[in-house]
Amino acid sequence: MSEVTCKDAKEKVYDYLAQEVDDELKTAINDHLKDCVTCAGEYAIELQISSFISSSSLNRVSTEELVERAYSQLENDMAEASIKFNETLSAIDKSIAELKSSELEAKEEF
Repeated sequence: MSEVTCKDAKEKVYDYLAQEVDDELKTAINDHLKDCVTCAGEYAIELQISSFISSSSLNRVSTEELVERAYSQLENDMAEASIKFNETLSAIDKSIAELKSSELEAKEEF
């Protein structure tokens, strides 16, 4: 592979970070990153994220535990959304009742 495009670099960024590309592709990506400020910036961000994950406690957590945490967070988010939804419905019901009451009063005045 002689020349790497931005698309190629983006598609291979995770393989490149994991050093799972052959020497020819590695050299081509290195050359691209030297010339392309956009890809170099995106690569730097991905490198920081990758470094954070590999050095954090997430690395010592099992997949099962991560899934459990995700489900727990989702349950909490859904519960909060449900409460807000019910509060909104109650406010709408109250507004409708007030409008109906106002209409009845207006009809009685005429």
